[in-house]
Amino acid sequence: MNKQDPGHLYNEPLRTTHVGKAVVILGPDAVAISMTPEAARDSARLLIEAAEQAERSNGPDAPLMPIEQG
Repeated sequence: MNKQDPGHLYNEPLRTTHVGKAVVILGPDAVAISMTPEAARDSARLLIEAAEQAERSNGPDAPLMPIEQG
């Protein structure tokens, strides 16, 4: 999320590529993540599930506060 505006929703998709056996995900605000193929595949499935739930949601457009990561 944008550090200056935690409620900002990005409307551009992530960019992806691979470097050797690593899947590389590039996003807004200089986000760069490297994952194993298995983690990338699982993350893709979770992203699809979350996107489908968000499309059906009647809730607010964005979190009111940043989501804590465990």
